[in-house]
Amino acid sequence: VTSVAWSPDGTRIASAREDETVRVWDATTGACECTLEGHGEYVTSAAWSPDGKRIASASNDKTVRVWDATTGACVSTLEGHHRGAISAAWSPD
Repeated sequence: VTSVAWSPDGTRIASAREDETVRVWDATTGACECTLEGHGEYVTSAAWSPDGKRIASASNDKTVRVWDATTGACVSTLEGHHRGAISAAWSPD
């Protein structure tokens, strides 16, 4: 695990992993709710959007992906970085 982030409401945890995935966990039960797959190299960071509806993930594959936190679908891939993306963050607004 390379990064851990709590959802804004404190009910879920996202973990960025070296196996090229992000996993979303129920913070109360510890159960894995879903696995976000699509990166081509290890994931360095995961961050929840302020409303808790999206997760951004940065990867050594030179992309940042935006995921629907409920369905696990990738809704956007940001490409064009010259090196691996190290961190993901959201604007508060």
